[in-house]
Amino acid sequence: MRGDKLLKALEIIEKTSINLVNFVAAFSGSKFESAKKLSNFRMTDSAPVTAEIGAYLKERRKAQYYISFLKREGFVAVKDEKVGLTQRGYLKLKFLKSNSADKLPVGNYSATKSSNIVLFAFDIPEKRRKIRDWLRVVLKRIGFNMIQQSVWIGKVNIPEDFLNDLRQLQILENVEILAVTKSGSLNRLS
Repeated sequence: MRGDKLLKALEIIEKTSINLVNFVAAFSGSKFESAKKLSNFRMTDSAPVTAEIGAYLKERRKAQYYISFLKREGFVAVKDEKVGLTQRGYLKLKFLKSNSADKLPVGNYSATKSSNIVLFAFDIPEKRRKIRDWLRVVLKRIGFNMIQQSVWIGKVNIPEDFLNDLRQLQILENVEILAVTKSGSLNRLS
């Protein structure tokens, strides 16, 4: 998801006071100074670049670039060779955490076949379109066939973990699940 990397970085910085000593020195100045410091770093013949050292340097450059980005955006500040969140960083962290709470479940449910026909209908408001789209994908994966965009039918037992996810998403009140029994009557399942 977009913002996962930023969320993880800000969470780490929030929980720890990272001491970067030599690491921060490589990019503590302006963008130009940082690039100059990195470009002046050369391996000599006495220390040939091995795959391991090359991988380390590549990861280090990635981290340096990311810390530079965080500083440039005003999310972190370096003080006494330690990196900490700024007020703007705390606000961004709070925003990203609230958005991550809205993540939808993966939707890999194992459903078993049923002898009864199950009718699944929902009426989820337009402002929750993301959840509606997720629900359609999950219903198709489980084995339901679409009659209309919000009415699905199938011979499938509804997995309990799927119902739990519907409760967590607070959409169970927008869903009707009915089973057509052998006698031809409808029985409510949810």
